[in-house]
Amino acid sequence: MEKAEAREMFETIIIDTVSIAWDLCEQFICAQNGVQKISDIPWGQGYSSCKKEFESSLRKITQLGYGVVLISHNATRIEKTADGSEIEVISPELPKRAAEICNGIVDIIGYIGNEYKDGVNERYLYTRETPTLFAGSRFKYLAPKIPFGYNELVQAISEAIDKAEQLDGITVVDKKEDTIEVKRSFEEVQKEAKELWDMLIKRDPENAKKIMKKVEIIFGRPMKLSEITEDQQDLFELVISDMKTI
Repeated sequence: MEKAEAREMFETIIIDTVSIAWDLCEQFICAQNGVQKISDIPWGQGYSSCKKEFESSLRKITQLGYGVVLISHNATRIEKTADGSEIEVISPELPKRAAEICNGIVDIIGYIGNEYKDGVNERYLYTRETPTLFAGSRFKYLAPKIPFGYNELVQAISEAIDKAEQLDGITVVDKKEDTIEVKRSFEEVQKEAKELWDMLIKRDPENAKKIMKKVEIIFGRPMKLSEITEDQQDLFELVISDMKTI
């Protein structure tokens, strides 16, 4: 996918299903370490390595300029409500570690469901979380329920962007220019991370927890920004990218 020929031919990478991709990632890490199960790698390093590999691979695809679609089956679980009753909750069928990584990358988490009206089956894409459904979107004004289809989704996103322009005064960029990425010094990375940290904590002290959670997802364990070493600069850049989204 890094080759120029591939980038000219393809715009979107679809992974079907993302749970299979996670399983294959585990197999890859096991093969690297000469074990049969990820849990056989001492000190939990297997899980840490798997998370890093999965995260960095998905990020790399997006950084190459491709769109990414991650397909998952749905899973249901029973939860108790405050009044003691039970409800069935629908969410993606993914291991927790994989779900945390995917949720941090995607712009829309949509559930495809069916509704029957007058004997006719109609399919919809649900984009808003409810007590019985896990879904969500980075588009503030995206409709919570969209007739299922590519053109319908494009239209709904366009309308959401128009509303954000009108109501929130955002600026929309139609084209992103390709740039040549030059690796900066580790000192520059550290300096930007510290400036972002100071700004975000000053804005809201609770941001410290959000940043530390993103660091844990990327590195596979809790750690301070000051503990990140120069040979981990690529992962440090991912942390900074996530801090900017905050």
